[in-house]
Amino acid sequence: MLRTRPAFLFTALLILLPMHSVADNQLEANIQGIFPQKEFRHELDRVFGISGGYARTFLTRSPVTLHLGLDAGYTTYGRDFQSLPYSPDFPGVTVDVQTNNNILEFGLAGKVSLSRGIVRPYAQVKAGYAQFFTETKVIDPDFADPGDTTGISNLTDTSPYSAVGGGLLIPFYGGPSEFDPETRFLMLLDLRFLWWWGSRVEYMKPGSITVDPQTNRISYSTLKTRTDRTTAHIGIVVNF
Repeated sequence: MLRTRPAFLFTALLILLPMHSVADNQLEANIQGIFPQKEFRHELDRVFGISGGYARTFLTRSPVTLHLGLDAGYTTYGRDFQSLPYSPDFPGVTVDVQTNNNILEFGLAGKVSLSRGIVRPYAQVKAGYAQFFTETKVIDPDFADPGDTTGISNLTDTSPYSAVGGGLLIPFYGGPSEFDPETRFLMLLDLRFLWWWGSRVEYMKPGSITVDPQTNRISYSTLKTRTDRTTAHIGIVVNF
């Protein structure tokens, strides 16, 4: 919990800094690989998800630019397909269900980047909350409602995180030219690595939902660990 404070304070300080230059916009989208660390690594294998964000860019006329904005990510770290009892009143009737274990991240992000060159290194800091949630939905065609895509929430828990790291931006399309020196539209390849400090959270993983073959009772087993992890990202950043 204590480790989340420096990132929050740093981001708040950036927001309060006076800015005197024109601000641009930045959108990003990427694929992220999540690699659990420490005790989290004993419970989960590496998984892949998506992330993205929006930021305002300051100091655009400087060799070093500042980006402040919002960040989010989504990952499904495990699926189960099971046949579970339809009802305690009808133990012999089962339905096919799918259980998804998910992580939703949302928070603030600050980034300092070189604004020129064919390769532009940057440093980044993030702070926010990660929501771990497990949902089960009926996929049996005899029981499922084709129009219903929602599921039953088995467990939800939320914890703060902070993250630091950096990466490289490589421009590949757009930008100022001799024909259009004022354009700000620019697309860049984004390569990034981050270390995340995650607080303790209660969650489930594949195999956490079991059925007693004798009684047909459903039982749930949960884990409670810190969620430290590293992430590697590859994606696209658009400045405009």
